[in-house]
Amino acid sequence: MNYSNHQLLSQKGFGLFSLVVVLPALLFVLLIGMKCYPILLEKIKVDQILTSAESKSFEAGMNIRKFALYLETQFQLDGVNQLRRKSIEKLLSVNKTNFGSQYTLNYPIEIQLFEDLSVVYDYKKSVTLK
Repeated sequence: MNYSNHQLLSQKGFGLFSLVVVLPALLFVLLIGMKCYPILLEKIKVDQILTSAESKSFEAGMNIRKFALYLETQFQLDGVNQLRRKSIEKLLSVNKTNFGSQYTLNYPIEIQLFEDLSVVYDYKKSVTLK
């Protein structure tokens, strides 16, 4: 195999530039992604709990306090540590519709990235209970 000098010089591998600039940038993005993963995990868990509550049949006369107690129990079972019944009651709102009561859960999910920097995701989902 005959390679010319031009072909040999144009072939570059993992160089000093990649080592000094590209690799730390990729590691930084990976670190941010790993730190933000709990936000995604909590959102998925709360979505599943609210979706299962929507398909469940509750007794007549469901109010915010009873629904908050149900949510607190489900959150404890699924490991959503951030919310307790008193705070759930404050974060829930209810609207009467033709199809039943529409409960909306609206709260911020906050993750501390670094010492003075945090990421906040404003979670909002509504479910209609008959």
